Amino acid sequence: MRGIIYSASIEDVQAAVFRIRQRVRQLAEPRLYFMAVALTVLVRQGKATAWGSWDAAPPASAVAFARRQVEWAVWQLLGTQPTALLRSGSHAASMLAPGRVMAEVFYNPQGEITLVSDARIPNYGSRNALKMSLNDPGWLWTPGDGVQLPVEPVEYNPVNTLNQQNGIKCSLPAASAVSGGGQAAAAAYALERPQCPHYHSESSGDPVCGLNGEVCGGLGAGRGRMRTKPRLLVPALSHQEEGRLLLPGAITDLVDKATSGGTISKPIAADLSLLVAWCASDGLGRLDSTRLLGLLGSNGLNELLDKE
Repeated sequence: MRGIIYSASIEDVQAAVFRIRQRVRQLAEPRLYFMAVALTVLVRQGKATAWGSWDAAPPASAVAFARRQVEWAVWQLLGTQPTALLRSGSHAASMLAPGRVMAEVFYNPQGEITLVSDARIPNYGSRNALKMSLNDPGWLWTPGDGVQLPVEPVEYNPVNTLNQQNGIKCSLPAASAVSGGGQAAAAAYALERPQCPHYHSESSGDPVCGLNGEVCGGLGAGRGRMRTKPRLLVPALSHQEEGRLLLPGAITDLVDKATSGGTISKPIAADLSLLVAWCASDGLGRLDSTRLLGLLGSNGLNELLDKE
């Protein structure tokens, strides 16, 4: 039997959004937390492949996925009708109608909420999103008469976290790493990138991977922090670069780095559950309190969210 939240107001949604944003803003690495949430949904939906345990042989192949699938996962959580969140007379609603939108509460936590359209905004090229303050009069929860307030369209580009340069991708195939046993493979992937035998750093320019020649853990301006670029997505075999396995414990590792070893609070489960249920119902009727559980699973709920 489905659990139902029988009543909730738009002010409840506002409070939930505020608390989620506040918690995400405090994380040490919000981008890694975002990726942990998206990958949890993808694995549960069969759109990403997880290597379940270091004690088991890795899968012989893996599903290919990229930015589009990551965005799809977040749409499952936060996609809704504009009327669920926006005043019909607002400037934002007029720009986004008649498609669906996603209230991306994990993205760019230091700034406004990014409201993503399922299509490009007319006359703005590749731009498909709006950035809106939590107090913008266009939101349903803001007192007022929906006064017109210009909103600047932007392009939603949430992550580069899937790549090898700044993200969690690694080109060491699972079949090669596991030749010495599961624990040896775990140790190989746990190495910091500069200690990897395939990591080559010249006197100038970014370091590269000897396996595929790609930039690996690019230093960038100010020399990027290597420890926040864990190697967690790997090909099953050397010729399967497109399909990547999620290593055992990868979600836990992402959350651990995002929260500095569990010392920083995560978003509250009840807040995200309410927002996800509200979005799924398009802001109308009964809200299904089990929606979030279905997308993240009980393990996902425990790993990704706090109880209070």
